[in-house]
Amino acid sequence: MLEEKLQKWSNEFMQAWKDADTDKILSLLSNNVRYYEDIFEEPLIGKKEVKPLWDVVKINQKVHSYKNEVIYSDNKGGIIHWTLTRASLPSGEEQEFNGVFEVHLNENNECEFFRMWRHLRAS
Repeated sequence: MLEEKLQKWSNEFMQAWKDADTDKILSLLSNNVRYYEDIFEEPLIGKKEVKPLWDVVKINQKVHSYKNEVIYSDNKGGIIHWTLTRASLPSGEEQEFNGVFEVHLNENNECEFFRMWRHLRAS
């Protein structure tokens, strides 16, 4: 059951990323989400801190394609493997990412904990 919810959540998250839809991204997060964009930094807390991160997506990248799959889930959340190809803007440099998200959903299927690990292969 949770695996299905995580897959639905990750499908919506990845499509919102491709669409550069900040409002959709924020709708998938709880009001007080702990959001680790970078594992070496302190988390962003809440939608207000996460919003600027996503506002720049529409001006600094153009996502071409993505894939995502839940590879682990338990009663708290799960791990989602994802790949994404994009062009970095304005240079147009093609980039390929391979990574995982750790996601915990609340009772409203909003993400209350998000952590991302990713690797970049630039061409």
